[in-house]
Amino acid sequence: MKIRRKNKIISMIMVYVMLFTVFNLSGWNIITANAAEGIDLTNVTTETTYPAGGGSVNFNPKKLTLSNAVINTSDQYALNLGANVTEIVLEGINSVTNTFIAGGVGILASNDDGPLIIRGDSSDSLDVSARYGICAKALTFSGGNVTIEGSIYGLHAKGNVLVQNGAQVSVKSEAGFPIYVEGNSNELFDLTVDGNSKLTIEGYAPVDGNMAVSNGSIVTVAGSADIYGNLTVSGGSSLTLDEVCY
Repeated sequence: MKIRRKNKIISMIMVYVMLFTVFNLSGWNIITANAAEGIDLTNVTTETTYPAGGGSVNFNPKKLTLSNAVINTSDQYALNLGANVTEIVLEGINSVTNTFIAGGVGILASNDDGPLIIRGDSSDSLDVSARYGICAKALTFSGGNVTIEGSIYGLHAKGNVLVQNGAQVSVKSEAGFPIYVEGNSNELFDLTVDGNSKLTIEGYAPVDGNMAVSNGSIVTVAGSADIYGNLTVSGGSSLTLDEVCY
C-alpha cells in the first residue's frame, strides 16, 4: 500500500482539526468526567474500588488494577487517569469501550514522572475501543495482551513507546492512524519493541524519532511507517511492512 506524502500531510491536518475538539495539543487538557459514566481519577487521593461489569477497578495511588473489568461508557472519557496513575495492572480479561462519537477517549493519562506502564501476564488482556483509544505521554507495555482500536487514533503518545517482556500489542484505526509517536520542536520520541514482544499495526504509522525492533521481537505494519529517525532490526527480530519513509 503506497501512500503519497502529500496525502499523508492532508490527512494529518484533518486529524489534528478533529483532535483539537477534544484536546489542547500543547498538553492534555483534563475535563472532569461524570464518575457515573466513566471513571475519573484526576482528584482521587485514597484507595478506591469501582465495580465494573462483573469485575472491578481498584485505584491505590499511582497503581490501577483492572480485574476482569468491563467499562462501557458514552462519556468523554472512559478512564481519565490524570497524573495519578503510573501503572495499570491487568488481571484476567478486561475491556474499555467509549461510544461517545464526538470525541470519546478510552484511556487518558498525563503523568510527567515517567511512563504509564500497562502490565500483565500472558493470560491477561485489555481491549480498548473508542474514537481515541489511548492518549498518553510516555507509555510502556510490559507483558500481557493489549488490543487498541480508535476511529481517529488507536494510540497517540507524546513520549517514548516501549513494548517489552513478551507483550502482544495490536493497534488499528478506521482513519488510518493506528499509532502516532509525536515529538515536538525540542525532542523526538522513539518506538521500541524488545524482549520477544509482538506489535501489529494496521495502517499508517508515523514515528517522530527512532524505531527499534530487538531480541526476538516481531513487528508487522499493514501499511507504511514514516520514521524520522533511524530504523534498526536486531537480535533475531523481524519487521514486515508495505513501505517505509524517512
